Amino acid sequence: MELVRYLERLLRTHRRNLGTRTNTRSLTCYNQAILILRHFRDRTDPTRLATDHHISRATAYRYIDEGTTMLPGQAPQTHGGNIQGIMSPNGSPLFVCAVTNGLQSRPYRCSGLSGEP
Repeated sequence: MELVRYLERLLRTHRRNLGTRTNTRSLTCYNQAILILRHFRDRTDPTRLATDHHISRATAYRYIDEGTTMLPGQAPQTHGGNIQGIMSPNGSPLFVCAVTNGLQSRPYRCSGLSGEP
C-alpha cells in the first residue's frame, strides 16, 4: 500500500507539472498507480488492465508509458560494478575477485593469484 501511495504522489506531482486540469483524466492518480504496478508486478496485459479499469486500451498503454518514463528518475544513481574471476570448464566459479567500481578506468588485478600482492 505504501508503494501505491508513493507512486500516487509522484503521478500527482507529474500531472501538476504538466498543467493537467483536475478531473480531466480517466483515472485518478491512485487508480493509475494501481494500474502501473499491476502491469510491472504481475505482468498484467494492458488489454486486461483497460477492461478492469473501464478505460480504453489506448489509455491503458498511455498510462503505462507515463509510469515507465517517470519512474526511472526515482531510482538511485548507480554505476554498476566489475567482477573478475576464474571459472571451471562447466562454468562454476573457482575464484572471484571483489567487486570494483564500474567507473574504474584502469584494469583491475585480482590479488591472491600467482603470488600477486
